[in-house]
Amino acid sequence: MKIDRRRFLPIAVLFLVLSFGVVTAGPFHQERSDSSALVRPDSTLRTDSVRTRFIPALGSLVQRIDSSSSLHSSSFVWGDEKYVQELMRPVPGVILRELGEPGKPDQINSYGVDWRGVGVFLDGRPMNDPVTGTYNLYDIPIEFVEQLEFLSSAQAITAAPDAPGGTINIVSRQYNSIRPVTKIRFVQEPFENLFTDGFFSQNVARGTNLMIGFQRQASRGRFKNAGLDAWNIRSRLRYDPSERFNISLTDFYTKSINGSNGGVDIGNSASVFDEVRAAMKDTTASTTVYRRDVTLSAIGKAFEDSSALTQVSLYYTSLQQEYNDPGNFFFPLDIHDRLSASFSGIRIQQTLHPPFLDVLGGIQYDRRRVLESSTVGQRDETLTAIFGNVSTRSFEFFIPSLFARYESLRGESATSISSEATLRLTSGISFVADYGTTVRFPTIQERYWTDSTVFRPNQVQRERHEFLEAGFRFQSDSAATCEASYFQREITDGIVFASSTTAFGTPAVTVTNVSAI
Repeated sequence: MKIDRRRFLPIAVLFLVLSFGVVTAGPFHQERSDSSALVRPDSTLRTDSVRTRFIPALGSLVQRIDSSSSLHSSSFVWGDEKYVQELMRPVPGVILRELGEPGKPDQINSYGVDWRGVGVFLDGRPMNDPVTGTYNLYDIPIEFVEQLEFLSSAQAITAAPDAPGGTINIVSRQYNSIRPVTKIRFVQEPFENLFTDGFFSQNVARGTNLMIGFQRQASRGRFKNAGLDAWNIRSRLRYDPSERFNISLTDFYTKSINGSNGGVDIGNSASVFDEVRAAMKDTTASTTVYRRDVTLSAIGKAFEDSSALTQVSLYYTSLQQEYNDPGNFFFPLDIHDRLSASFSGIRIQQTLHPPFLDVLGGIQYDRRRVLESSTVGQRDETLTAIFGNVSTRSFEFFIPSLFARYESLRGESATSISSEATLRLTSGISFVADYGTTVRFPTIQERYWTDSTVFRPNQVQRERHEFLEAGFRFQSDSAATCEASYFQREITDGIVFASSTTAFGTPAVTVTNVSAI
């Protein structure tokens, strides 16, 4: 089965127009009950009229806002957490590998998969770098977060491409402020670490809200050449013409300058734990990143069942990254590298709730471009995908679900399938099992990276993941939860970066597939 990309985009646009037409025209008249009880409302919402216009699920992949969750802002907004990745520590199966300095990319390992295979979404739109497939969670202001949604390996099939380790969706705060709302947060810590965040929100017209915010992170760093100066400017205009249709335009801009010292030079350091006596591998290198994410999102209720939601996201991201190392007395070589890339696309998702079933279906179209790079060259590629899942509510004690995704990239196509089953043993104890096979295509960096210190014995092939997870979930009346689970993952043709050396004895890396992990 192949998808003609020239026909796919017009179909997507036509679907978008029809969806909006149905939403604005009003609900279909059907003889059926409203299953809106399936969606958990957030009791903290404020409305500007007796008739609620605000649909809180805009940006949510699971289409609900759960204010009782430990990943909801009500549980962390007044806490000590300053960064999004700190919120992920309680999530089972997720491990953080931290570099110990603010702003340095923390690597997320999820169920045996590193950050190349973990999808990151902001309000239902992809955020992963088109070249490396990763994302620095330091760029997300924690004051911007309403809740975090973590989708398991099985569930992530319907969310993100190339995400066999699961998907993190950051749902931002949506304001409906009758009166002006302003909040300033300031934190000062050792090593001249400064953290400042502020925002303003107010309804500027009936059903129309404007939000503007900023964040700055600055640090001298514990070690030499670890300084950070990062800015985020965010704004959103949200228009809610009716309780059946909401639309918003979000502009998300980040800039960061990071010292790149390469870590401690163990052989030349009197003490690797003393920042004064520790020697750095590089004292002059720095990395500057400019990024802008623009998203037009809409959510509507096209059917009489108010829990059957239509979600559409149009998005565009531009990315520039500059690496500079003017060298020093011992290494006078001046190194300068610049990357310029962008990606854009559309994602449409529709849920339906016929009798005894929950159905989700959608399409996604991505165009990824590398305009300038000395290591991967100029690239232009598109990804098309169709995804869906169905689960049954026939039995209260047993809920099976099936997930599927078909996608095409670089002339190759792949199908991913997974299943999940929940068996409720008692009111507070459940047994949950997942199984599936998913595909991860090589990133642009993995497929095309060329350099004098990079060896590539053969063309890198896509990975295939087979995973199994089973475990118990315990939940008490006080909302305390506990999970105990087992998982196993087998990766065929796993893509690895192995250390090697050049013919001159300098460090190098080999990019290749291994038969099994």
